Formats: sequence, C-alpha cells, structure tokens
Amino acid sequence: MITQILREASRLDEYLKKTLGRPYHALLGVGLAAEIIHHLKDLLESNDRATLWEIAAVIFFAALLINQLGELHEHVERRQRQSPTE
Repeated sequence: MITQILREASRLDEYLKKTLGRPYHALLGVGLAAEIIHHLKDLLESNDRATLWEIAAVIFFAALLINQLGELHEHVERRQRQSPTE
C-alpha cells in the first residue's frame, strides 16, 4: 500500500513539474520559507525554551527548502538544454 502511495505521489509530482514548471517549485519554496519564518518567529516570541521538536521542525523545513531549490535548479538547467539559444 505504501509503495502504491509513493508511486502515485511521484506521478503527481512529475505531472505538476511538467505542467506548472517553475511556478510549482516557487510555490513550494515560498510555502516552506513562510513556514520557517513562522516557526522562527514563534520561537523568538515564546517565553518558553524551544523544544527539540520545534527546533527539528525548523531544520526539517530548511532541508526541504534546500531540496526544492536544488530541484528548481535542475529544472531550469533541463529547460535550458531543451531549448537551444541562438
């Protein structure tokens, strides 16, 4: 069952990449950046000490953002190779 879910998620991801391209990656990147900012703001405004889970969430979102930026870079390079420049 998990394999089927992963396969369908991969197909949907590929479809969104092909149909939306850079805006798809930009949307994901902006969403992740907003989450990071939101979590950091909450951590800074909180009088309590940050929990391990809160810190882990920020690190996780940062890793996902790095991944998205890498995916966007690969997409841009792939598009540049496909469309010859004159």
